[in-house]
Amino acid sequence: MKPARSLVFILPLGLLASIAFTRSGPDSPLALIHATVHTAVGPPLQNATILVAAGKIKDVGVNVSVPAGAETVDLAGKVVIPGLIDIHSHIGTLGLTSDDSNESAMPVGPENMALDALHLDLADWPEAVTGGVTTVVTGPGSGERLGGQSITIKTFGVDLDKRILRDRGEAKMAVNANNLSHESMGQV
Repeated sequence: MKPARSLVFILPLGLLASIAFTRSGPDSPLALIHATVHTAVGPPLQNATILVAAGKIKDVGVNVSVPAGAETVDLAGKVVIPGLIDIHSHIGTLGLTSDDSNESAMPVGPENMALDALHLDLADWPEAVTGGVTTVVTGPGSGERLGGQSITIKTFGVDLDKRILRDRGEAKMAVNANNLSHESMGQV
């Protein structure tokens, strides 16, 4: 007979901070208690506490002092990991009715910026957060040879300026974009 399996929930630390901000308000401390916490620095912390205040993680550990009046959430049996970073994404640049991530009329356009084609109203953003992705590097697709500059941005938040970590990022080059031959691209 096989032992019964239990489902383990994984919550990214960054997501918890954003939930804490909206749940308790910007000034109310929130203590997430009894969790198994992976900090990415050393072994997992068992029965740990994560203290969040003003929308930021203030402390993580097994001996964290919880302030009086803090809201507490028991995460016994849950696993908490750091937020995931997607370093190659097109989230927010593929519009509802068109593909704004490609400038087909200009096959080489390093001056194009993903920020100019960003759609923050798409369902992709909350879906990414739900999946634990807290940061993305998003930008042009492979529709042209050099599509422009990506943007590094948080997947959540109301204020766009606070979400943007880097507005001018990498430039993606797609060799053989749209099945172009070496002859049509010039000498390689």
